[in-house]
Order: sequence, then structure tokens, then C-alpha cells
Amino acid sequence: MQVLHYFNASVLTPFDIRSLARALFPLVEYDFFEHKWTQLAVRAVERNTTLGPGDPRRMVNTDMLMGTGNYTRADGQAGFDPLVQEQCQQIGMAVLVQTIQLATPQESFATIVQGVDEPFLCYAGRLTAAVEK
Repeated sequence: MQVLHYFNASVLTPFDIRSLARALFPLVEYDFFEHKWTQLAVRAVERNTTLGPGDPRRMVNTDMLMGTGNYTRADGQAGFDPLVQEQCQQIGMAVLVQTIQLATPQESFATIVQGVDEPFLCYAGRLTAAVEK
């Protein structure tokens, strides 16, 4: 996570975000990253329609936020309005962090054992909570 904080201190284009994701994640996690990124970009575009007519984010589409379609070139992305660049970076970094958190191994429910003096219902509650994670 420290490395992401370091990168986040600089302006990152969607090209940069995608390059980071490709370096960090194996294929399955990368596919999840792309799917989640698309979802967040679609939501952002929907929210942007409520912005004032002078706001440059009002005209942003998912291709711009994700660096796809006509917006794949890093030099073109670097020319985005600063507010658009900031939104691209916020969405991309949020998805990177979410994917890292989901990819982090959690305690396996198989390692949970009932304590000697622990009531069964307490044990069952802990076990259920671990399975639901």
C-alpha cells in the first residue's frame, strides 16, 4: 500500500493506472480490476451529468475515465483538464486499492476451532462470520 501512496502523489493517467494494475495483479485479479473499474467509471459518468454546464467533467465518458477507445494514448490523457485527470486518478486508485484488499488472504474458516470453554453458539457465530468474509 505504501507504494500506491507514493504513486498517488503524482498525477496518474488511466494509462499509468492500467500499467500499475498489469504489474501488480495476476490475470484473474486483473480481470476483476477491469470489471470494477468499468462499474465505477459508469457511476461517475452518471453523477457527472448533474454537474454545472461549465464543469469539464460533465462531458466525460467511460472511455476517457478508463483510457479506452479513442483515449488509449498516454499523451492524449495527459492533456485532459486537471479536474478530469483528478477524477480519472481517484477512480483508478480506488479500484487498485479495492482489488489489493480483496486479493489479500483472509483467515481461513478451516483454521477456526472451538475453544474448550466456548459455548457452541459463540463458536458457530465466529465460524459463520469467517465464512461470510
